[in-house]
Amino acid sequence: MSAKAEFHPVKASASFEASLNEARQFLTAEGHPQDFDALLDELLTKVVPYLGRFPQIGRPLLDEKAGAVETLTAQEALKLRAVTLQPRQYVSPSFLLIYTTTADTVYLLNLRYYRQLSFDLESMWLAGSPTFCNAARNE
Repeated sequence: MSAKAEFHPVKASASFEASLNEARQFLTAEGHPQDFDALLDELLTKVVPYLGRFPQIGRPLLDEKAGAVETLTAQEALKLRAVTLQPRQYVSPSFLLIYTTTADTVYLLNLRYYRQLSFDLESMWLAGSPTFCNAARNE
């Protein structure tokens, strides 16, 4: 007889629910509501069961090497505030999920759908650079 794998309950935080709603709004506005359905399907049929069975599957978030001074400073501040939290990251081909675990529960903290990150290239990344904006528009 084989031992049954322990399953940890997986719970969603308010910030996770808000980030999931932002992904839904983004995909709907972009005309791709079916992509949100696929995201939910992946979460419910793959990610949540995996995290429930293997809570340590994701990489420790705060162990990532920071590439910029601002990121390093923010990371160090978060390490001080999150001493017992130990946030982890689950990397999917379409999204990044931040979560944490306790002895018996997995808490989903945040989700970022990759296409959300730079959907408005001009206003988010190119503001203040008219030369580059014009080049990007082939003007």
